[in-house]
Amino acid sequence: MNRSEVEREVVAVLRQSSLRGSERQIGLDDALGGQGLGLDSLGLVEFVTALENRFQIELPDDLWTEREKLSIRHCAELIAKSGVTMSLVAQAYEPIPNQRSTIGLSWSEKATSSIRELGIVRGIAWMVGRVGLHIADWFYLRQKNYILTADLTRQSVPRQTSSIDLILREVSADDGRAFGEFCSSVVYRTIANRRMSMELFRKRLSAGYVCLGAWHDDILVGVSWLSDEGYKCAVTGLQLYWPNESCYAMELFEHPEHVSKGVGLALLGYSLAVAKERGYRKQVTMVLSRNVRMLSAAVQLFGFVKVGEINTTRILFKPFSRWNIAGKSGWGGSAMLSS
Repeated sequence: MNRSEVEREVVAVLRQSSLRGSERQIGLDDALGGQGLGLDSLGLVEFVTALENRFQIELPDDLWTEREKLSIRHCAELIAKSGVTMSLVAQAYEPIPNQRSTIGLSWSEKATSSIRELGIVRGIAWMVGRVGLHIADWFYLRQKNYILTADLTRQSVPRQTSSIDLILREVSADDGRAFGEFCSSVVYRTIANRRMSMELFRKRLSAGYVCLGAWHDDILVGVSWLSDEGYKCAVTGLQLYWPNESCYAMELFEHPEHVSKGVGLALLGYSLAVAKERGYRKQVTMVLSRNVRMLSAAVQLFGFVKVGEINTTRILFKPFSRWNIAGKSGWGGSAMLSS
């Protein structure tokens, strides 16, 4: 199968998966997100999943981080390199009947979806397996986090809209009641791997942390934080810090009743705007490698670039980490998250 045939098939998959049959013009080098075709993070993930189903391949995890702008040509290059044959693409792409994404759903919602689509016996088996894996993770876990940075000195900061009306503003100590109600609605664990409390909320504000909120009908439906102070990361076991004139974006949570409505995207764009207004030159963040929606949003929509990664093995609750960031590497200790 030659390159042009692969490119045409990739375009067909894009039209039927994320563009819902649209006949709009698509350039081979047009960015799929942002100012290109305008796919959001869910649309990007749906498209890549459809490609994997269509060509019966598994695209590399670093698809989201190695290139700033994902395009049709880039996807076709990866597929061609996989050695896919004509027999695998003899039939035109058709969406899988009743295929439903579970990205962004709570565990209970995923369980309900599994039972509905797999049947009671297989659905329960799926739930038991998931619980077993979750328990095993407490004793032995391997995971990778990508370190991403955004340049705030560029002319404009990308913004993303939500499907619901939002007011984006900083959360102050006077908003304590609304913040407490938000925390009671989500499983809010901090970077220190502890439950968020009102005491910690006030302590952070007093220390100069910036709490950013998304409000809908006077209800706090999304929260994120900015900090310019290093911290001891309980997940990696590392002391993390970053250069002067940089800030760290952390703990982006959405209200469970407003997941997949663009709240997180709106908050991410708002955090970049606030950081720039406060005079920071870079914004740094750390994203779990399997959190493909956040990776696709950060890189494809907001222009973050990967500068490193942290590989962590946790044995009996104790983390051991190997890091490679901005050309430097090491085991444990302290790590600078940007150059």
